[in-house]
Amino acid sequence: MNSRDDKLELMSKSPKSPPSVYSLISRNRTPRLNPGGAIEIEIYLSGYGVPDKNKLVVQLSSPYIIDEDSPGKATLYKRHSTKRPIGNNIPLETLEFNISNIGVTMRLDTIYFAEVAQTVPECGLKNVYGEGVWGSERKPPIYLQINTSKKARPGNYEIALVFTYKTGTDSRQDCKAVPVHITSWIERYQWLIYLGVGVAFASLVINAIGAFLNGNGT
Repeated sequence: MNSRDDKLELMSKSPKSPPSVYSLISRNRTPRLNPGGAIEIEIYLSGYGVPDKNKLVVQLSSPYIIDEDSPGKATLYKRHSTKRPIGNNIPLETLEFNISNIGVTMRLDTIYFAEVAQTVPECGLKNVYGEGVWGSERKPPIYLQINTSKKARPGNYEIALVFTYKTGTDSRQDCKAVPVHITSWIERYQWLIYLGVGVAFASLVINAIGAFLNGNGT
């Protein structure tokens, strides 16, 4: 057997990293908002395993609805690496990324994929830190605040989330679309329209009653 065959045999016998499997979970705090409001999205990761490499891409379906002067930020929360918890108060580290009118790309620390210290049944899997909230303030692992323009056109939009990760030679990807609706003038002031219709109808009824009473009185 030559050196090349020896190398291939050694590679085939070497232990491989188990594949990681993750799905994105999003919680949209603001499914409907007025132009100029902030889109707020929490992002969690559910699954198991520790990827060797990863990236999370946030893409906006329309750059024209974003506030050009202050597009927003993406904030990563994680447990502080050096400060010790005091009671239930768990110190947090934050890492912020500026969002452009296109979106943002982030790389996630391995702490998000680490297993939580807990007892589970033999057939169970432990939770990972990316699935839960952080600290006494219950911060999500990833928080997006995307500021919309006051001139944003009303309609339905999407925020695309794409998580790509690799463990050994195994590469995977999960995608989610978060729907967002920007309200129109009619939607924002619908109650005024209903109020006006109600007042007009009440006025007609009062006038009709007055005319009826006046007619019977003569």
